[in-house]
Amino acid sequence: ADGRNVVVSNLFDGFDRYDIGNGRHLANLPTPIIHNLPLPSLFIEGGQSILCGSSCGYVLIYSGNMNSVLQVLRHGGTSLEINAATTIN
Repeated sequence: ADGRNVVVSNLFDGFDRYDIGNGRHLANLPTPIIHNLPLPSLFIEGGQSILCGSSCGYVLIYSGNMNSVLQVLRHGGTSLEINAATTIN
């Protein structure tokens, strides 16, 4: 949550973003789903981007307005689970 919005794993096709004040659904962030697991998400860069995990080993960085994928972080070989990440200024 960024104080105004929350992003949650929807256990179906990725993540959904909601307005905390009125509960309105704002957007869907499609994410590859291989295993139906709750996935982590985190607002980063002062709310300008959203970091989302996936069940297939990717980490996706979405624009804060959720109109585009800014970057897909892939890793090869050994499985890696990212639980949380943050930036320090």
